[in-house]
Amino acid sequence: MSERRWQPPPMELNVDQSSSKVTVDEKVVRKMLAVNPSMRKGRTTFQVKKALERGESVAATDKSEVVATGASAHKPTAKPGAELQDAIDFFLNGKAKRLAEAEAELAAKRQALDAEAVRMRQELQEQVRSFISLLDLQTVAATGKAALGKHVDFLKAIDLTPAALVDAARKDRR
Repeated sequence: MSERRWQPPPMELNVDQSSSKVTVDEKVVRKMLAVNPSMRKGRTTFQVKKALERGESVAATDKSEVVATGASAHKPTAKPGAELQDAIDFFLNGKAKRLAEAEAELAAKRQALDAEAVRMRQELQEQVRSFISLLDLQTVAATGKAALGKHVDFLKAIDLTPAALVDAARKDRR
């Protein structure tokens, strides 16, 4: 009986011996080439992808080529600090726009609140005048100013005075 002994697989597979097909995602290849553009070697993304799927090496073989392409790949195409300036401009312009929108919104709310306060003061003025006109005219004329004097701060807030209220009550009765 001739038994075959186990043998380890060969270290390097020939292309024709390989039975499994390797697929590489094109997005991964694009990201890889964005990180290290020297791996492109003048080829398209599709050509680099096919080379990887065939098992070929895509790394730069000559060290001087790596140094030359690596040094040129990191040179900025624009003025130094232009990217920083663009980033700062983008960020601060966005914040300035947001601030302007918020201030416009707050101004509209403030205007609405001011209009509400005016309406409320007018309503309170009418209610106080109506209440005073319901009271006895002689009593209001005799002691109304003194009684209303305790509430001068409130009356000032709604643009009234004790004297004006007493006079208004007199005119309403006539």
